[in-house]
Order: sequence, then structure tokens, then C-alpha cells
Amino acid sequence: MTEKFFYSLRIFLNLLRLDLKHLLQRITNPIVIVTLLIILVSFALTLGTFHYLTSVYAPLHGVSNPKFSLGGYEPLLFYLCIVVVLIFAFRLPSYREETIKNVVISYREPSNFLLTLSRVLTPTLLVFGSVAATAFAYQVISSLDVANQPGIVEPFEFQSLIFVLVELLLAMLFWTSLAVLITQVVKSALKGFLSTLVILILQAWISPVLPGELGSFTFGYGAANLYVSEIAPAYWEANHVFYCLSIVGLAFAFIVATSWFHERTDPAKQSVYKPMIVILTSLGIASQGVVQTSNLMGYSRHQTWNKEQEFFADGFIQRASIHAIEGEVLIKPGSKLNMNLNYKFVLDYTDTEDASQLGSPEIWFALNPGMKVQSVHCSNSKLNFSHENGTLLIDLFSCDPYDNQEYSIDIVASGQPDPRYLVKHIPRAGRSDVDPQLVRLMGQKSSIFTSDYVALTPSSHWYPQLLSGSICSDDSATTHATDVSLKIDLVPKSWTLVASGGELLQAPSAQDGSRLLSGSFKTVGLIAADFRVSTHSNESVDVNVVVHKRHAKRLEGNQLLMDALVGYVSDAITKLESYDIDYPFDQFTIVEVPATLSLLNHENNVNLGMESIAMFRESGIPFARLFRLHDWQEDYEQAEADESPMAGFLKSQVDFMKSLYWTNPIFNHTYEDAIVESLVSGRINRTDEHSNLAELVLETLLFNLLESKNYRFDFDLANSLALESRLNIRYIWIHRHGSFRLDLLGFQDAFTNSNRFWESIERSFVSQGENADQDSLLHVPNRLRLQRFRVLKLSEILADLYEEQTIATTLTDILSKGEATPIDLDLIARIAASNDMEIASLIQNTLLNDKLTGINFSVAHQTEFEEPNENGERFHTVLNLRNNEDTVGYVSFQVVETRELVQGDQTLRTVANDFKLGPFELQKHSSYQLELNTANFIGNLDANTFLSRNRGQVVLAVENTKSTEELSTLSDGTNEWFSFVDSPWNSTPNQNEIIVDDLDHGFEIPASNFREASNFWTLGSSLFRHYFPVPSGMDNGLPIIQNPIGPWTRNSGRGSWGQYRRTYALADTSKPGVHKVAFNAYLPKEGRWSLSYFHPDVFLFLEMVGVSLDEYDLEVTTNQQDWNLRISANELTVGWNEISTIDVDSPGEIKVAVSNESDGTYVYADAIKWTYLD
Repeated sequence: MTEKFFYSLRIFLNLLRLDLKHLLQRITNPIVIVTLLIILVSFALTLGTFHYLTSVYAPLHGVSNPKFSLGGYEPLLFYLCIVVVLIFAFRLPSYREETIKNVVISYREPSNFLLTLSRVLTPTLLVFGSVAATAFAYQVISSLDVANQPGIVEPFEFQSLIFVLVELLLAMLFWTSLAVLITQVVKSALKGFLSTLVILILQAWISPVLPGELGSFTFGYGAANLYVSEIAPAYWEANHVFYCLSIVGLAFAFIVATSWFHERTDPAKQSVYKPMIVILTSLGIASQGVVQTSNLMGYSRHQTWNKEQEFFADGFIQRASIHAIEGEVLIKPGSKLNMNLNYKFVLDYTDTEDASQLGSPEIWFALNPGMKVQSVHCSNSKLNFSHENGTLLIDLFSCDPYDNQEYSIDIVASGQPDPRYLVKHIPRAGRSDVDPQLVRLMGQKSSIFTSDYVALTPSSHWYPQLLSGSICSDDSATTHATDVSLKIDLVPKSWTLVASGGELLQAPSAQDGSRLLSGSFKTVGLIAADFRVSTHSNESVDVNVVVHKRHAKRLEGNQLLMDALVGYVSDAITKLESYDIDYPFDQFTIVEVPATLSLLNHENNVNLGMESIAMFRESGIPFARLFRLHDWQEDYEQAEADESPMAGFLKSQVDFMKSLYWTNPIFNHTYEDAIVESLVSGRINRTDEHSNLAELVLETLLFNLLESKNYRFDFDLANSLALESRLNIRYIWIHRHGSFRLDLLGFQDAFTNSNRFWESIERSFVSQGENADQDSLLHVPNRLRLQRFRVLKLSEILADLYEEQTIATTLTDILSKGEATPIDLDLIARIAASNDMEIASLIQNTLLNDKLTGINFSVAHQTEFEEPNENGERFHTVLNLRNNEDTVGYVSFQVVETRELVQGDQTLRTVANDFKLGPFELQKHSSYQLELNTANFIGNLDANTFLSRNRGQVVLAVENTKSTEELSTLSDGTNEWFSFVDSPWNSTPNQNEIIVDDLDHGFEIPASNFREASNFWTLGSSLFRHYFPVPSGMDNGLPIIQNPIGPWTRNSGRGSWGQYRRTYALADTSKPGVHKVAFNAYLPKEGRWSLSYFHPDVFLFLEMVGVSLDEYDLEVTTNQQDWNLRISANELTVGWNEISTIDVDSPGEIKVAVSNESDGTYVYADAIKWTYLD
């Protein structure tokens, strides 16, 4: 409990510090400061002048001395305090959503209202602290003895002072919370501010009739009722029961509080209480009844729509292909939609043996139930139709096709689209499972589609879209028209229309102000009038920057930032063109993401599918700390002019700070995000490695295909506010660390290599195979993490196997094919095969595999020959490995050659060559041998196992020997310097061999060494450089890369033993504790057993630190026998070392305890092996 208290206190202090820092940086209006000073002066003056008025308030306040109750000045000063708090609160930036758990601060992610409400705390405490300080200063001055005379002013009773200050604090919290709530509902800070002032006036007006506290309860109860209605989801869920109970609980609290005031109030005023209680309580419960009934009805309709869609998706639907759409559309955001559309299409009977048996021709469309179809005509004939449950069925019996068998029909409809409707089986940007309550449409009031947010509407919610069943799924059936010509009117005209690819549809100079949408089908979105659009022309594309009006001036005034935003896009598109991948649009739109919309996505654990091209935030860095960017820019320009060696470093810092304006690029997965991420993270502009933008785009495509099997990659508006992407950790850590780039990269690397991350991956694979209905993959963050991880690993293999130009060419073919055909994994494999990329098995074994492989490695034996071979190679290395699991695996090797340089008395090793081998495919339950010849000594040999229980990279030990013979060449048919062939190594398990590793259950450390929960106050500057593990991330009590309580810790290093993970335990004898560890095993039979001890490859480290190992004490214990052994650890070699032969009398448990009671510094405990002899 104590630890939780301090943890919560630290969270509060961090939030308070960040709030206060931002608040002080953003106070630019002198009126606010003047008003605050007036309040403080008024407070001090009125303390000594209104005493005689307090007698009226004393009975209500319950203070002992009416003279010192401080009640006379409350109405004026309290309201002034509230006004200043409101001004402060509305000037705080939205940044809370940019924190991340277990990094700096951790808190429960609030709802939209609570997020805004939490920002009220700091300005409230600021103003209250100023007033309280003034009051206590007055109290001190009044108690001074000046020239043996009493105080200058009369002091107050301390009890009265505390009471009034507490009342002031509660009043400010209540009124500012109410103002924030109103702001959330009406989506306007100004309206929220003014509405609160009006309610304050009403409060003062009813005060003569009701006690002030009752007035606060009255408005507070009404606000709470409104709040519960506002946050309720759009259709019925089980938690609605708690919403109802909360209102009943509030009503009960209101009744109790009112009764309490009733007993203390003048009987003449009591008659107003009972009707007030009845009216307010009834109103709250009745309003919640209406809300919940509406939600229940909405849920019922939603279920009906789903069943209707499933029926058509599973049944036979007449195939058709849409050729063209023409017509007019009138959009009134938040009100109504009118459309008059002409469809041209043909019916396809190729799958039907006898078309005459079909009867009357029909066509099915998905159309929002909120739209009312007024008429359907074909030429001069009126067609019969039915529009039920979101499906529009049109009978074509009275409609004759043209000579080319093309039909032409006119659909006239109008209405207010229902926000709950979602056509699930129609793919939309890779997300076919978006919950309906998250798709807020233009017809929904008090939603994000009013004036305060970017409003982008999925077309499937209002546009009649062709339905196609699963039975008839040939690629020739096109649900999207290839020839679209629409005239779109917006009312009000101040809104902006944006189409696929970021094209802004501007109103022409004509008087009607209509927008024209032509060409192939495009998704249409709306941008609210409160957003400003600035267009910046470039050689290849026009970049539109969309930003909210409250930020527009600051953004436009910072040309450095604007140039960075536009430059990122231009550079990315130019790089694409170098791969012969044409960006198919003339415009690219950058949209600012409002914080609340981002948080809405996170709350519901699904992708909201916001349709924006690229995203940046108005967080604290872009504007509050922009001066730092200008300073770095000036330093860089000066260093470049002076030809200073610091110019390169300063340029990298400037580029990185510019990237802070974008969302965190970790795990972004949309096409446009890939463009931005590749530049921001340096995956393109780095000169020391090839660019891999093509791989990024391919990763995007593959990830979306895993999420939606019929994903159509059509360069549509980007859809992503991914959970990991939303968590912009950069904002917090930049305030705490100077070397912020290294810290961020260190955190990313540490997290993706951490115990906790890999455990979540392994659990996902295990649960996926055991129970697909209840596994952790149903939780969106885990599923997305696993899917992205699979895609990234496949991308690594592709990058190693194929040239970048080959991948880019294949990607170009895929995208061109995807313009008319839905892309699936089979199509990708076929197109790749036509470009000599055989990836079908790769896709099956990585993206679609539900098992993890596991690879065992031997110690690499490296032999140095006296004479080189004809290729100049002198070193020969052999490594054996085996895939022990029932699935195909992949492995590649990173080889680092070193050469020795003699400088005086020192011998140094430098890198002579660095190359990669593989990846190699390992069949299930198979063994292989890698042999390679090198000209130089192999200092490092590491294996990358991709998706495996080895958890990524394995550091391999290299054992060195010498030979006087001449090295021969190798040949596997294609190479003369390495071979990778089948091997019988470790192909059959040795029944007479028992190994106990430090990760096995038989490994035992003393109880005093088990790691306890770490105190949060002890975290140091390494917070981002090393992932902070949690107890669930421990292995038998020892966390990796973190020291436990006591001398023992666990490390992963070169040459350690492990079935799949190479780790060893290490005791530092300089630390207090028990320097003993035990390996427990069961020997199944009596006889002679050989005991071997595995020692990791740590001797180079010991040599560097100047430490030598001493003797180890080994205690071998059974139920009936004991043996005490002593070995010299300094004489052990890397790998297995035979220690002794033990004659065991009977089968049973046996323990080997290892300790060091001498003066040695370290004790290494990796693994022991029992081998049966006879």
C-alpha cells in the first residue's frame, strides 16, 4: 500500500510539473496576470473590511465566531478566481495522451471529458495557492507585534480561515469542471466559458432562496447527468448498467445532502426542498432511461443489419460490375444529405449455366438505413425497390439494357445517415472490423463531425455501394466505379472536401461553388470549417497542410517547421520515383490530429480508421520549445559556414528535432506513414546503408492484408492512428534527457528485445494454437503487435534475399494490379514469382504460421592454418545447428572478421570485414552444418533466428585451434568459401545425457536473492536505455539486464549454453548475500555418471577488466551420498568441461551446488551435464 501511495504521488507530481511548465510558457495575455493580481489585492483588502457582514453566513458555515467567518467577500472573489482558472485551463495544450506506461509516468487513460478535466487541476492549484499564500501572509502580518502594539490588522480565527479556503478550492474545482464539461458537449471553448458565467449568475440569483451549497448540488447533479449521457456508447453494452446505477447513486447523494441542509435552514425556506428533490431526481432517471432505451434500440438495429449483410455475403448474389457514376450530391454536415446519382453497370452471368433460370434480374446495394430512397428510374420507367436493414434491392424487370448490355438507373435519396451503420464486408483501408460506435458520421449531432475536429466520412455510410457475395468473388467483378463524375455541394461552403491521395476539391469561381469529383472512384472526406488549409507547391506535388485555426498563426509564423513538413513529403515522393513507383496523385495532404480524436481511438482499443494522409501534433514541443529548434538551426548554419567538424552532428540534431512534429514512427503501418517514417527515422537519408523504402511500403501492404483478407491497396486516404503510434513518448523524455536521440533509440531496442515483449509474442503464438476464441490475440494491441512483428521479420528475410530494385519492381507490379483487383497474398506470391522472387513458402512460414521454431547451435570451431589456400583464406570455421520444432525456420549469420595491429607493446584488433550469410531455410526436425573459409580471424559470429524461441539474435561462441596443414577450398556448387549442408548432428536425443540450464526449473538460487518490487523513486537516468522489467518478466527469480536484491543476476552473452536462449547466471562476490547456486536433476538409474560444467565465453571480458577467476566449490548431494569437489575456474575452457565421475548407488534426485568462498570476484553458473557411463 505504501509503495502504491508513493507511486501515485510521483505520478501526480510529474503531471503537476508538466502542467505548470506548459501553463507558464503559454501565458501570453497580460489581462490574465492583471486579473490575478487584482484578485490577490482584493483578497488582502477585503480580509479586514467585511467582518461585520459575516454574521449572516456564520450559521450556515458552522464556525464558532461569526466575526471571523470570512463570508462577506465570497461571491465576488470566488467568481473572480473561477474566471482566472477558466482562462488558464483553456490555454493548456493537449498532450496528456502522449505519455507511455512504465516510461516516465503511468496513469489510467481517461475518457475525453476526464482528459480535459484533468487539465483543470493545475490552474486551480495555481490560483488557489496564490490566494492561500496571500491569506496566510495576511495572518502572519496581523500577528506581528509592532512597537509593542497589537498587529496592524486583526487576525482571523484559524479554523474559519481554513474552512473558507477549502470551500474556495472546492468551488473552483466544481465550476471549472462544469465549464469543461459544457465545452466537451458544445465543442466550443468560448461557449463553454460563457455558459458557465451564465450559470454562475443564476447561482448568485437563487442564493437568497437556496443555500449556496444546494445551488452547487443542483447544477452539479444536472452536469453529472449530462456527462453520463454524453460518454455512453452508441449502442447497448453491459456497462450501461453501471451508468444507470451512477445516476441513481448521484440522486441518492443529492437527497442526503439536501436533507442535511434542510435541517439547518430557516423553516421558511424548507418548502422549496421537496419539490426540488423530486424534480431533479426524476429528471435524471428519466433522461437516463431515454438514453439507454435509445441505445438498446440502436443495438437491435445494428444486429439486424449484420444478419442482413451476412445473409447476402453467404448467399448467391447476381454478379455485376459498376462502370460509371454520375450525379449531384448535397452535403449539410450535421444535418442532411441529398443525392441524385446515375449508375451504369452490367450484369454478369458467366457463373450461371442457364441465365434464363434466374428470373427477373436484380441488383443489390448497401445503403445507409438513415437515407430514404425517394425513387429509382430506368429511362422513363419507375423501378420497384426495397430498402430494408441497410440493403437496397432494385428489380430490373422494367429496365431494358442498351445494346452493349449496360444498364442505366437513377437513384434519388435523402436523409440523415445513421452513425451506427457499417458495411462490414466491404473493406475500407484494411479495417473491416471497426466498431460502429466509433464511426461518427456527419449526421450525428454533438459528435466529432461538428466544428472542432477533422471530419472525414467513409463513403460506405452514404454512397450506394454494390454488394457481392462470397460465392462469386472473381476479380472481374468491380464494386468501385472506374469512371466517376460527381458534382458536390457543401452547406456551409466554408467546409473543405478532400479525396483520396490528399486531393483538395476546391470550389471553382462559378457562383454555385460546387466541387467536381471525376476520374476513378475516390473516398470523400470532409474537413470542418475551423481548420485552415495552406497549399505549398513543389516540383512533384502540391502539399496541403491542414491545421486548426487556433494553431494556424503559430504554424505559419514558423517557416522552419513548415519547410520541414513539406520537405519530408517531397523527398519521399522523389525517392519513390527513383524506384519507378509513381505516386498517382498531384496533391499530398498533412492533417493535424486533435488529441481527443486520438484518445478516442485508444479508449476503445480499435483503429478508428481516421482518413488522413500524414499526422503531426500540436504538443508541447512544436510551439512551446520551438526556440530551441531555431537555436540549433543557427548553430548548424554557423558550423557549416565555418566548416566545423560539428556540422554533421548539429545537422542530425536539427533533423531529429524537426521529426518531433510527427507522431512516433514506431510500428506505423500505412503507406503514407511509411513515407514519412522512412525519412523521419533515417531509413532513407542515411549514407552508410541502402534505402529500404520499398520494403516499408511492402510491409504496409502485407500488414493490411493480414488484417483484412480482401484489402484493396488503392492509395486511399491513410487510415492509421495505431496504438503504438499514438503513444508519442518523445514529448516526455525530451524534458528529462539531453542525449534524447540515443535515449529514444535505446528504449526502442531495449523494448523489442525485452523479456516482456517476447513473452507477449510467445503467449500469442501458444494461445493462437490452443484456443482461437479466447486467446490474447483477441486483444487488439497484442494482435497488432504480433502481426507487425511477423511482417517485419518477413521484410528482413526479403531484404537479405533480394535486391532492393527487385523488390521495388515487384511492388510496382502489385500496385498497378491492385488498381482494378483486390490484392491478396496469393496474388502477391504470383506477381513476385514472375519477378524471380519465390516467396510463397516464406509467406506461409512467417505470416501464416502459428508455431515458433527453435534452433540449437553448437560452439563454432575455428581453425587457423599455417598456409593459406589459393584464395588467400587461412581460417576455417564449422558450426552445427538443428531445428528442433515441428515447423520451418529461418536463420542468417552476421560474420565479423578482425585483424591484429601491433602498436608498440599493444596488440589491437580492428574490423577487417563484416558480411551476412543467409538467410537459410531450416526444415522441421532437421540438422545442418555451416562451413566457411575466411582470410581473417572471426571475432564475432551471431545468428538471427527471426521468429523463434531463441528470441531473435543469438551470440555464438567461437573456439580457436591451430593447424600446420594447408587450408582447402570449399564448394557447395555455387561458392568456394562457404557451404551449408545437411548434417546428422544432434539428430537423435541422447537418453543417457541430462542437462540442467540456468533457465530450467531445476535451477535454484537462494531465497534471499529473489527480486522484490523496485521502488519507483530509485529509477535513474537509464530509464530509457534499458527496459524496466516487471515481475512477470523474470526467469526463475532473476530478471535479465537488471540486478536483483543480492549478488546474483542473469545475463545473455557469447558462448553461454541454452536450449534456445543463451543466458547464464552471475554472482558478484563483492556484494553481500549468499554466493551459492544449485542445479537439481533426476538420475533415472544407478551407475557411474560423468559430471560436466559449462563455462560461458567471458574470458575476454575478464582480461579487459583485469580480473581472474579463482576456485569454485561444488557440493554434490543425493539422499544417501555427498561429494565435495573443487575446480580451478580460471583453467576452464569455453564450453563443456568434464569435472568428475560419480558412482551413484540408486536412482533419485541429485543436487550440484556451486559457490565461491575464496577471494574470487565472480561466480558463473550456466549449465551442468550428467552423462551415463556404465
